[in-house]
Amino acid sequence: MIMAKKVRFPLQMNGADVRTMEELREHFDLESVLGYFANGKLATWLQNRYYDNEAAAVEALLADDEKLARKLCSILNVPYEEENTDIDIVFIKRRQEKIAILSQTTNDESLISKVDAIALDQEDLLDILDTGTEKMIYLFKGEFDIPLTVTDITYVGLENPVVTLRAYDNVDFNSLNLKFVDINYTWNNSNLTSSDELYQAESLYESGKVDEAKKILDKLSTDNNPRLMNLKSWKYFNNLKELDEKLKKAEELFSVWECEKLLPIVEELASYGSAKAKYILGILYIVGFNKSLLKGKKNYRKGRSLIEESIKAGYLPALAYEANIGYATWNMVETSADNLIRVKELADAGDSLAALAYFAFHRTIKDKEKRLNEIKLEYLKKSPSFAYYIIMGKMYYFSEYLNSNDVSTALQYFKQSAEYGFSPAEVHITDILIQSSILGRSSSEYFYWLERAYNHGNDLASYRLTECYLKGYGNTEKNYYKAFELTKERAAEIGYSSCICDLAEYYEKGIGTQVNIAMAKKYYRMAADMGDDWAEKQCKRLGC
Repeated sequence: MIMAKKVRFPLQMNGADVRTMEELREHFDLESVLGYFANGKLATWLQNRYYDNEAAAVEALLADDEKLARKLCSILNVPYEEENTDIDIVFIKRRQEKIAILSQTTNDESLISKVDAIALDQEDLLDILDTGTEKMIYLFKGEFDIPLTVTDITYVGLENPVVTLRAYDNVDFNSLNLKFVDINYTWNNSNLTSSDELYQAESLYESGKVDEAKKILDKLSTDNNPRLMNLKSWKYFNNLKELDEKLKKAEELFSVWECEKLLPIVEELASYGSAKAKYILGILYIVGFNKSLLKGKKNYRKGRSLIEESIKAGYLPALAYEANIGYATWNMVETSADNLIRVKELADAGDSLAALAYFAFHRTIKDKEKRLNEIKLEYLKKSPSFAYYIIMGKMYYFSEYLNSNDVSTALQYFKQSAEYGFSPAEVHITDILIQSSILGRSSSEYFYWLERAYNHGNDLASYRLTECYLKGYGNTEKNYYKAFELTKERAAEIGYSSCICDLAEYYEKGIGTQVNIAMAKKYYRMAADMGDDWAEKQCKRLGC
């Protein structure tokens, strides 16, 4: 009978395969040896090589022996160094166990090498957090309860871990610098404070779940809760159904850009804390809609501040908004898989702003699949009407999803959006006239659409209208006084350094007004203080 050949596995130390006692001493690494002691492989390795005395001595050692490391070195006849006293055998044993478990799932050595940052259970996670050294922690399979009090961490999911976060008032992941990659988390709502419940109720209300929000609020007392003690907040919560109807009406008006009827509704709702109303009001402040109705209310900073408040309050479609000068553009600036699912749920429930946000995010995904593009457009059709038409116009104008641009079709869509009084669409019409019309800037139609866009609060239209009065564009007579007045208005409303420089130049050269060097210096200095290099040069030239 032939005996099976015994397999003698090597030990791994410092990147070398160790097969003999001489090689073990040459490549000796105490941490590795302790690991092999912990999992029993060291004794087996010694026995397979007939180091019976050494094997027996190793097997007689106890893991909790304070002098374990020193005794192992003595058995293996290698020098013991005093700095090795802080090596934790329990940690090493757990590390070996984790490597063994990971190796059953993956052959990815780069991942296994991150074993010290990989948690297999809640105890692992807490141990890793205790070290304070890992800024990226991997959660493997198990169930985890993540404490939000430990900041500046990126959590990465491996093999679909179950993750819960403890809810508390107004969680702002950006300020905590917490990120979640490949993780779908849920909230642990046990032991909530009244402040937590108030935040939960507000979030339910903003997502359209009014009755659920009311049930929570009915339980809450105003005692020791400043937000509920606030008269406006109390009115807000006790009139949820009434205000919810107003919010639906506001969304309808916003969809067709009925700004005169919309403004007082969203101002009231925003004052009660409605995140969606703040979002809509922020867009009105930024885009502008009617010179007489605005009465000086157009304010970029105020608009952006309202949108930021909406985002912080949890209205996710607000993440989709980004304003440029005179234009409303849409772009999902920050999202996660979980956020995107919630935006889609809002869109499917009839939130037209969420539908636009969902379309905007997927619009950034470059693909050639016809069906996927159709799905994107399905959500665009649910969005506000004025937005649907201008985005369709841009798609044809800039050849998005198309092989070539179609200016004629783009013009039709822009005019449909312009029928709602949406000024960016009116400006796009003038773009087409400049590029495709024989008359271009000289046509009366060019002036007509610019004047409309200006009366609807568009700053680019204000700038181009100024050019018309300076150079006689748009089949209109030159009028330096009107050019000056428009420039002065633009400098006051927008506050950009370029507008202020234009105004300074008008005063210096007497364009539409008397020469006034003192005023020119004032505005050049103002623009220079904003960081405008050209204005700084003028200040040096004029001594201001």
